[in-house]
Amino acid sequence: MVISDHHRGLMNAIDATMIGATWQRCRVHFMRNVLGKVSKGNTDMVDAAIRTIFAQPTGPLVREQVETIASMLEATLPAVAAMLRAAREEITAFADFPELHWRKIWSTNPIERLNREVKRRTDVVGIFPNAAALHRLSACVLIEAHDEWQVSDRRYLSEASMALLTPPAPTALQPRPAEIAVPACTHRCWWSPALSSMASSESAGCRSSSAVRRRRGGGPPPGAAPLRPAGVCCAARDSSAPRAGER
Repeated sequence: MVISDHHRGLMNAIDATMIGATWQRCRVHFMRNVLGKVSKGNTDMVDAAIRTIFAQPTGPLVREQVETIASMLEATLPAVAAMLRAAREEITAFADFPELHWRKIWSTNPIERLNREVKRRTDVVGIFPNAAALHRLSACVLIEAHDEWQVSDRRYLSEASMALLTPPAPTALQPRPAEIAVPACTHRCWWSPALSSMASSESAGCRSSSAVRRRRGGGPPPGAAPLRPAGVCCAARDSSAPRAGER
């Protein structure tokens, strides 16, 4: 963004060298240009009305207020209304940026304050022996201001407000680890209270012990209830267990 007054030569230079940059017309210089078209008796009223444009809380309301004030002044001060409508985009370019930046970018006051500080420090010396001495003093003033903006509360644009221009990318969620595939079991196991054993329709692959017996006839025994969900094999759950006849 470039902030300046409505100097035609400066505007042409900005258009030629800073292609694509946003231009903010200084609100202080604009106010002076408007008040130059107003009689002295209407100065306070026009000044207060235009200030309400910059007191709005959001960008869309800022731009709407320009048209509201222009419509209010159109009957008595048509020249001022025309100036407001013509400069609507120029004086409200700041509204596209975070609200914390508005006071620093809607006028050239910050840079003019810095220029006055350089002038104050050089006026103390008055006469410099050569140009290099003037450059050294001016550079020291600028370095001092830079350091103050970096570490103090009077920083030109804070880190928090600058972070709003380029918010961090959303944190990518880590993919969940793939679950260990359990081989599908071809056996159907039941618990038979009568037999006091777990029976299966097929004997291959199932664990054998004194508490586990196999039913080769197929189908559940009388009074049997499911012991575990279908598809989970006792051998698959414990592949290290000894099979029938193994020790």
